[in-house]
Amino acid sequence: IHYYHNFDAQPGEIGNGVVFFVEVTDFDSSNDGEGFVCISFSDLVATTSSITGSANLVLDNGELDPTVSGTSFSSPSDCQITCARGDINLGSGTIYVPFSPCSLCDSSDLWIGVQTPSTDSTYTINIRSFGVPSVTSVVSFPFEAQGTLDGDCDIYDNDYSCEDYYYIGNPIFGDNSYFRVELYGLHEIDAEVFITSNYLGGQSQCCGEDFGDCSVTAGDDQYCTVVVQSCEYSEDTEFYVTVVYDSGTVSANYDAFYGLKISSGTFETTTVDPFDEPATVHGTVIPLQYHHYAVDFTNYNIDQTTNFIAEMYVDNAVDQDIEFAWNYASEAGDSTCYDFSGICITDTTCNDYDYLFNSGGIPICRFQFLPCPSTFGDLETDFENNYPYPYYSTFSDNQGFHRGELFNGIYYFSVSSQTFTEFSVPEVEFTLVFTLQLPITLYENIPLLGEVYRREYTAQYVVHIPDDQSITGVFATIDNVQ
Repeated sequence: IHYYHNFDAQPGEIGNGVVFFVEVTDFDSSNDGEGFVCISFSDLVATTSSITGSANLVLDNGELDPTVSGTSFSSPSDCQITCARGDINLGSGTIYVPFSPCSLCDSSDLWIGVQTPSTDSTYTINIRSFGVPSVTSVVSFPFEAQGTLDGDCDIYDNDYSCEDYYYIGNPIFGDNSYFRVELYGLHEIDAEVFITSNYLGGQSQCCGEDFGDCSVTAGDDQYCTVVVQSCEYSEDTEFYVTVVYDSGTVSANYDAFYGLKISSGTFETTTVDPFDEPATVHGTVIPLQYHHYAVDFTNYNIDQTTNFIAEMYVDNAVDQDIEFAWNYASEAGDSTCYDFSGICITDTTCNDYDYLFNSGGIPICRFQFLPCPSTFGDLETDFENNYPYPYYSTFSDNQGFHRGELFNGIYYFSVSSQTFTEFSVPEVEFTLVFTLQLPITLYENIPLLGEVYRREYTAQYVVHIPDDQSITGVFATIDNVQ
């Protein structure tokens, strides 16, 4: 007799260490003899083999035994089934076959076939489980939890004391949205946190996709974070966050605990107006966070004198590299969700933070936009030998164009911190300056101080020459170049 079950797994039910059973019991008294139960994950139960040799599975002290297995048959080859047999004594007895839910990663189809001792009988079919771990549901953001972990556990023996599981069934979804997982405050142990889609992570993971992980050493980093943006997943994706014991000695006298925070938000875009006067923006950024900015040249009258500069300064010395990126017509950044036309990565380590004397770690990035095509190659080849003070760094990581062509349209900029080591100052302070360099008038015999960055142009200089026949020439002199 054939049955079909749509295996709609609940949180935590699909993972290594979990065992399910198809149990056939409560036979009427007409059943006396040998019975069989078979399962398939692809189609109706069928085989050309004899199933009389199936494993005879008996109860273990009156309980279903998760350590035993049924017998597999594959004849013909596209009919993969697993069967078990059991003895029924005048309706008394149980037939069961265990299976791993990891067999249902790609499909929820479970086909069941039952052969009873009597052709005319009644019975009950149950689907039961063993070893499903406890899972905490995250129902709102921000979510914070503190947990304890043990360094010695066996998930195949229903012991999950070295892993904790959290289920996110409703992550925020929309343009530029994200959710963030932070692991911090470890005591006595080192730990890791994993983000997986639709199924458990850590030792339990047998299905799903990895969306990131990070680790924390107690007394060292003390903090790590993973950010998942909505462009990386579909709207119906569910997520699991798994915190796993990594190493360390768990003392009998102290709890080994950790802190966890899960939050969500949107990377907003701020419109900046530099057209009447330079626009200055101050902000802070934490690891894996984006701040987006837009400058709209759509209706601006771009002419040969238009000269637009975008600069970023890092205001505090921390051991984190800060990225400043630009792009035309869409948000800028270096990630799955964003692209860039140019990107500059600062070197802001505490030892290198020196504007005046250090030539390798000055925390400034700068882009120039002119109404003409760029003729200088890309930064990756031109950076190292052609940039004086203020130096850009790290040379090998800067890509794209330092000088871009200016069109009517929207230019996007972003500030982010994509790599990090220590978090004594988790927020990095920065300043952005957006400037339209307007033409500068030169007057006779009046010196004008100025500066220019290599491979850039200054603003245009204008000399108004009166209609005076006595003027036979105009001389412009540049001197005191340093």
